[in-house]
Amino acid sequence: MKRFVTLLKISLVLSILIISLLLILSTSFAQQHLAFGIAKPGGTFYTLGAGFANIFNKYVPEVQVTGESTAGSTENVNLLATKQLDLGFAGSAYYLSAKERGLDLSNLRLISAGYVSVVQWIVREESPIKSLKDFVGKRIAVGSIGSGTLETSKLALEVGYGISIDDIKAVYLGKGETPNALRDRAVDAACSFAFAPSPDAMDISSTTAVRIIPFDKEAAEKIYKKYPAYPVVTIPKGTYKFLKDDLLTIGTPCLFLVSAELGEDLVYKIVKALYEHQEEKDAIMPAAKGFNLENVFRGTENLDLPFHLGAIKYYKEKGIWK
Repeated sequence: MKRFVTLLKISLVLSILIISLLLILSTSFAQQHLAFGIAKPGGTFYTLGAGFANIFNKYVPEVQVTGESTAGSTENVNLLATKQLDLGFAGSAYYLSAKERGLDLSNLRLISAGYVSVVQWIVREESPIKSLKDFVGKRIAVGSIGSGTLETSKLALEVGYGISIDDIKAVYLGKGETPNALRDRAVDAACSFAFAPSPDAMDISSTTAVRIIPFDKEAAEKIYKKYPAYPVVTIPKGTYKFLKDDLLTIGTPCLFLVSAELGEDLVYKIVKALYEHQEEKDAIMPAAKGFNLENVFRGTENLDLPFHLGAIKYYKEKGIWK
């Protein structure tokens, strides 16, 4: 009996030790959950963000990154500013726009710049619309409420052509919704604001003959003069099968943003995971190739937006920090 009691005591001690060890291990490997603003399905942000999240979850075991469906650039900036997101994409123009509105952006930090989003006004091939001037009175898909597409659509029409949102029949559609709207003739034109070739343009052109309406040079330069975050951009012919000539438009660099509250070591590991697995990153989609060490600082010089210390640490290691 005495021997049995002794064995029982030993078993209890071992059980306590094992449970304690398991608790210590579970605490050591506890993951930090990060919310990543990646917009709605069908857009560049969505596909790119989902791919980035997979890379971070694979190579940074301390985190579990979850893609959050948002309206896009404008909402991502707002949610990062109010600490409701940890990571997010936004066009540089929308950061500047939020700054002009007086939004407190002290929680925002830069990881890097990447590809350039360009404005692409899509119409059916037989459409009588030849210029953005012809949009007056027409049903135009201008992006969803809270999206960067909507903000850019309004700016492009008002500044470049003197057309207000009230001069058109605005239809507020999100990413991925415009192809069917154009096919079904629910709208006369639609704005796709994304890396070219954009998913929307590829989708609609797979079943329906379409054109992209170019900007008049004077209008594009007028927009750039007032808003330097929107440089004049050329989409090369052949980008789409139906694009026979170079096309003049405007665009803005995409920014990869992060909350200032994330630790330096963690952000360093996130940046390292992204840039040291190039083959996996570039396989996500063509726009992913725009996120490379050559483009890290593109268009960021006049933003007055600091880089996160974790990103700076990595760029110093690579010898590119200025």
